[in-house]
Amino acid sequence: MDNLKILTPTQLWAGYDPEELPLDISYIGIESREKVTEKKLYFTVDELADGKIRAFMRIVYPAGVNKRLPAVVFLPSVSTLQVSDSFIEEIVGAGYIFATVDYSGYAEGKENHTVYPKSAAECECEKDGYRLCSVKDGDMHHACWFSWTKIVRRAVTLLCSDFSVDKDRIALIGVKDGAQLVWETAGIDNRICAIVPILGCGYNYHKEPRYSDKPEKEMPAELVAFVAALASQSYAKMVTCPVLYEGTTNSEYADVDRIKEILDLAPSENKLMAITARATESIDDVNFKSIIAWLGKIFAGEEITEKAPEIKAYVSEGVMYCSVTAEAKPRSVTVYTAFDQDVPELRNWNEGRSPVMSGEGEYFIDISVPEGTKKVFIFANALYESGILCSTDIKCFDPVKEGVTKFAPVRKNKTRIIFSGSQDSGAFAVENDLFAVAANNLYIKEGPCGIKGIGSTAGWLSTYKLGENKFAGEDGYILQMDVFTSRECSITFSMSTFADDKFRAYSAVRKFPASKRWQRVNFSVADFKDEERVSLKSWKIVRRFEIKDAADVLFNNVLWV
Repeated sequence: MDNLKILTPTQLWAGYDPEELPLDISYIGIESREKVTEKKLYFTVDELADGKIRAFMRIVYPAGVNKRLPAVVFLPSVSTLQVSDSFIEEIVGAGYIFATVDYSGYAEGKENHTVYPKSAAECECEKDGYRLCSVKDGDMHHACWFSWTKIVRRAVTLLCSDFSVDKDRIALIGVKDGAQLVWETAGIDNRICAIVPILGCGYNYHKEPRYSDKPEKEMPAELVAFVAALASQSYAKMVTCPVLYEGTTNSEYADVDRIKEILDLAPSENKLMAITARATESIDDVNFKSIIAWLGKIFAGEEITEKAPEIKAYVSEGVMYCSVTAEAKPRSVTVYTAFDQDVPELRNWNEGRSPVMSGEGEYFIDISVPEGTKKVFIFANALYESGILCSTDIKCFDPVKEGVTKFAPVRKNKTRIIFSGSQDSGAFAVENDLFAVAANNLYIKEGPCGIKGIGSTAGWLSTYKLGENKFAGEDGYILQMDVFTSRECSITFSMSTFADDKFRAYSAVRKFPASKRWQRVNFSVADFKDEERVSLKSWKIVRRFEIKDAADVLFNNVLWV
């Protein structure tokens, strides 16, 4: 494009005043309930030649507010239509005002949504298609992200004018696309006191995996201009407020290996990262409660004494060990390892034994490295007494270069057992369509004959074990498992392969009657079919295994026969 200009965020936003235009607030509903008062409203974001952008916003106040309170603005992902009531209750129950603003416009099933004039059709995700980084006429002012960030900044202006809101204590929480808006808003608007980006750490447009040997892809000119003006990492360089980044090890949207990169860019003196292991879409309950605890300290003006732990690997007598150092004594320290998988979303993270503490704040654990391993990935989580969880960054080591000589034999390591009732739940995680799961969502309990199985109260079970050589199926194997359900149900079993940076799902559906006994089910590789009814070719190419539509159903003896 001849008219394409490379703009920095400062140049892009030059001359824009988020407080200049009248808000023209229109209330469409005010409801008082036992513990909260909720307002639904529209306000003006921008005036275009063919009409105004009118944004929809919800604000939920604790009942009986008689002083200015901190406010939390929640920005969901583009695909999220509703905000969890339990999440709102957590925020309001902590004594904060909750607000959420729609930015993605019309979508089927939305009761209320932001209204865009025709000239801003690129902002309507469902009507116009989700244009991640394409820009009309090469002008970054026409990018959907620019308009969406305007909406967030105008929402902050509205909250600052609300007599119930402490305008010096407005925090932003965003998930995926919302996390990018969090980075952009905090980078350019100094009215934000703290941010929590969830599953949004930038670098998701062009980067090869951080530990890959592949060269970086060459970016087309339009993408170069987009990254310079609107990518998260471009705004992180200007974020001075406290940051708590929440991620998952296997996110397809946010590369866990890149979290440290974007945090290192931020000049903020208060920044932490927290990682949920073995998960893709959802952070776990411990990490969710960590957000609430962290915000509590920020809003109270307390010092964040919890610091990011450090992890190191070393070799002694041919065996690899790692040490975790934490300044304040944590309640618990958990070390995770994965092997030989450059692509973060494919790694099978193994939880190590409880590390041994030796000296104040230093923890040690040995790492069993399989024979033939080229790369060892490690990180650790430290949970403090305050409820705040902090993670180390992801480290990668070449075991041979580090001096490892004592490897675990592959044949000895190979197993046909994916899960049995004698194991803990570490093989699986629970995923759902929200960004967080409840503490008791994943459980192991007894079924018939006192035999234990794994299950979940909601969401779906997910594991990456089948992508690791130790647990991978061989040609000719049958996948077998025992199922216990006290209700009639239809369960979807899904095997996903990975190629060209995308997962491809192959599914098999089985119906189960209600029973008081364990029911055995077998699958051949050909039982799993994709959307085009093409069968899975081999167990060896499976990278993720999921069990869906199985709330309160138990599974045991998942194995190859």
